[in-house]
Amino acid sequence: MTDFYVSPSGLDTNDGLSWATAKQTFNGVMALATAAGDRVLVDKALVDNQTVTRSYAGGTLYNPLTICSVDNGTTVPGEVSKGGQLLTTGAIHISFSGSVNVHGLTIAPGNAGNAATLNMGNQTSPSVLQTYTDCALGLYHGGTNASARVNIGSQSPSNLARSLIVWNNCTLKLGSTQQYLEIGQDFIWRGGAIVPPTAPVGVMRVGYQGRGSSVLVEGVDFSALQSTSHLVFNSSTGQVIFRNCVLPTNWTGQPVSADIADPGLRVELHNCDSADTNYRLWIVAANGSIRSETGTYRQGGASDGVTPFSLKMATNGNATPGLVGLESPEITAWSNVVDAPITLSLEIVCGVTILGNSDIWLEVQHLGTSGVPKSSFVNNRVKPLATSAYHLGSTEGWTNPDALTMYKQRLSVTVTPRELGALQLRVVLGRPNTTVFIDPKVQVT
Repeated sequence: MTDFYVSPSGLDTNDGLSWATAKQTFNGVMALATAAGDRVLVDKALVDNQTVTRSYAGGTLYNPLTICSVDNGTTVPGEVSKGGQLLTTGAIHISFSGSVNVHGLTIAPGNAGNAATLNMGNQTSPSVLQTYTDCALGLYHGGTNASARVNIGSQSPSNLARSLIVWNNCTLKLGSTQQYLEIGQDFIWRGGAIVPPTAPVGVMRVGYQGRGSSVLVEGVDFSALQSTSHLVFNSSTGQVIFRNCVLPTNWTGQPVSADIADPGLRVELHNCDSADTNYRLWIVAANGSIRSETGTYRQGGASDGVTPFSLKMATNGNATPGLVGLESPEITAWSNVVDAPITLSLEIVCGVTILGNSDIWLEVQHLGTSGVPKSSFVNNRVKPLATSAYHLGSTEGWTNPDALTMYKQRLSVTVTPRELGALQLRVVLGRPNTTVFIDPKVQVT
């Protein structure tokens, strides 16, 4: 493991082994930092704008190359100081392969109308982990070409190694409303923001070349988006979760821009809003959607302490009675009972008809084995080849501002826990073209 240095006051003829003998360009220092575990200290005053290819190989999965922007004179151990800039002019891409750990850099390829891209995690083998912390990323260095992209493992060939790209407290700034993140690897973005002034029509496209990606976005500020911007668009397959993110004021966009056709794609928004709420939910899948609802709710039911709410589950024609349905998020309760049966119930209302156990059912996971944390699974779904039966009716009071005809019912499952612990409940709506309101407050008797 060797430390290398790069500074605007250096020379590329230097050995790069100290600040006094620092390299002058990023290409110069990266030609030396070729061993797994090497570290590159970048003078925060460096503004390295090149017209030559920038393709950098990192280290190994558990011994990555580390690149840090620091004050000139900093030695290891030391503090990161944001500021070092890695830029290109023209249609010159910036690519990182291998495992890297990057701190405090500005990385922005392309200018004018050039289709430059920023590429992360694009290799056929081996699998890599790339982390970018406190970095300013994007295509905003004058790059307004609508074909420019930030690629998260989304280039050819299609047989890329499975890798993970992580952004920690990173900002993304784009130069055209048509630019976006192209995602073909697993991706985590924690903290940071979309930076104005250019707000993309869609933030990300997931599932490049059919590669299913797991995407988790937490604590990111999207308030600079257009009020009509979509979070995911033109995507094929992948599981995408947004959690605790800020949305634009008066947002009328969608979690995903069009109806989902592939059952492998599901987009979830948990507690994402422009207002001061902590209950908002919006899930879109191939067979329907689930949203938090504050107009129709059970009296005495779920609430954030101020606002009562329910979950509105609405299927489309892709739901299948008794087989494949729209799945609610996990609803959690706690069991203080051991070795005795308990009944778990959720109240529901439907404005269409009385529902049976092939239309909608409750699935419960509980600790059903003594001495080990092993789950047991129980549901009240209709058995194969059996005749569907109606769920029990209910007399619970519901607030119904639209004065709809409401069929009140109760979904109940009895289990016998063998250990104290959490109970995970999930409602599955299998009846096509049906809307059901669920009170997510579990009743335990």
